[in-house]
This record gives sequence, structure tokens and C-alpha cells, in this order.
Amino acid sequence: MTLQNFEYLIVLILVISIPLIFSFLKKSYVYGQRKSLWAAIFTVAPFWIIYDIWATARGHWSFNSDFNLNINIVNLPLEEILFFVCVPFSCLFVWTIFRDFTTLKDFINRLKPTK
Repeated sequence: MTLQNFEYLIVLILVISIPLIFSFLKKSYVYGQRKSLWAAIFTVAPFWIIYDIWATARGHWSFNSDFNLNINIVNLPLEEILFFVCVPFSCLFVWTIFRDFTTLKDFINRLKPTK
């Protein structure tokens, strides 16, 4: 295995790293809403995973094994299944940050420890 095989996984790690770190802060929006967040992801992800399985089986697209770990679940690379968790999580996190905070100062102040 080469570094090239880890490219898809590296992209997913980069996509989720900052939102995941901030999600554990008590003042983060996700800290108190994890159940809702996971419910949102897991009600949508199965539909798109099933569609992805169908589309790859029909030959609409494929995955280059040079750029993933070659761990397949129902003919989908593990990274493709993780995509349907990582990307929605990150998008919801960023969308909520933009919705709830009007300025960068608001965001920073929310992360400061309370006295």
C-alpha cells in the first residue's frame, strides 16, 4: 500500500477534522444536539448509499482502487460510505456556525471559558 491509497481517507479527515474538534466543546452547537445531528445523517445516508450501490452496479461510475484502501462493503469503498457521514456532519456544523454567529467575534466569545 502506498500513500496514494490513503488519498480519499485523507480528504475525509481534512473535511471533518475542524468541525469534529469544535463539536466536543461544551459551548458548541453540536454538544447538546448530537442525537438530532446523528438522526439527520442516518435518515439520509442510507438512501444515498443504496443509490450509490445501484449506480456503481449499473456502471454509472466507479472508484479507482489506486486512491482508496480497497476495503469494500457491498462493492463500495469504505471511504465512500464514510463520505455520507463526514461531509453531512461538516456541512451541518458549518451551516449552523454561519446561522448562529453574525461575526467571528461572536464565535470566539462563545468558545471562551465562562467564569
